[in-house]
Amino acid sequence: ETVIAPPPTVARPAKPARKKRRRWPWAVAGVVALLCLILLVLSAISEHGQQTVPPPGGEESMQLLESARAAQEQGNPIRALNLYKQAQEADPQLVEAYLEAGALLAKMGEMDRALDVYLQGLAANPDHPLLHQRAAETATLLERWDEAHAQVDWMLREMPEAPLSHAYAGLLLLAEGSPCEEARPELQAALELDPDLPWAHYGLALCHLQEGNREAARGELEFVLGQEETSPPLRARAEQWLAALEMGVKGIIEREFQALLELSTEIPEEDGLRTIFEDLLDQVKIAWEAGEEERATQILQDTRRWVEDHRDALGDPLAEELIRHLERIIHLATEPPGP
Repeated sequence: ETVIAPPPTVARPAKPARKKRRRWPWAVAGVVALLCLILLVLSAISEHGQQTVPPPGGEESMQLLESARAAQEQGNPIRALNLYKQAQEADPQLVEAYLEAGALLAKMGEMDRALDVYLQGLAANPDHPLLHQRAAETATLLERWDEAHAQVDWMLREMPEAPLSHAYAGLLLLAEGSPCEEARPELQAALELDPDLPWAHYGLALCHLQEGNREAARGELEFVLGQEETSPPLRARAEQWLAALEMGVKGIIEREFQALLELSTEIPEEDGLRTIFEDLLDQVKIAWEAGEEERATQILQDTRRWVEDHRDALGDPLAEELIRHLERIIHLATEPPGP
């Protein structure tokens, strides 16, 4: 039997081992690119949100502010004050709502309420210069010395170059009974910064009155009244002093009292309103003629509160006119030498 041997096995050359490709750099680069894309998208969304979303209360508060201004122009101060209050609550940083509400209250003769509004504004905006200026002015006119000092000290510290800072400082010295020699440097400093500043000229008028120079005081008061920027409260004070120079304090009180008697004819007779008001004035006259000035002043203050309580029935224009004359008499009767 023939045995066939298998052919010899020929060894094939071994294939070289394939080198593994390193994929991780590409994976890392992909992750980084994805993260960058996500960050870009988030940044775009954030910027878009900042541009399109108004601050809380911003739009609402501005609408309320415009409505308050419209109500004031239409002769409806009570509605205007309510809208100003809503605007302040919607956006406590809306300074205009405090400034305009305070100015309206001052015009209505509500100086105490005006100061309260300015102080509320400062509680929310402690570094706003206009609020400090209005608060200083109003507190000085009201002779609320602690508050006046606080505001003037802030102004002198934070606004040393502002002419009003020095004018109010000088007025405060005069109002507290300091001699003109102490107040005049502050008033002169204010005039060096602003030669036409009404408050500084008013302070000089008080200086001249203190020194007995009536003609110089008259000239300063007439200058104050001739300035368009003179605020309503300052204008009223300057008018009172000018009238006092012409007819004396007693003459002014008699004139204001006569104006009240004439206005009483415009008070509605319904519910006995006119009769009540006239009775109150009669009580004032009797007390004055009896030399009971404190009692007369107290009745005048009661009359003012009565007018405020019956504002709706009297109507805003008449109520404001009555309050204005009552305030003048009360001020002159109680503290005629005041600022």
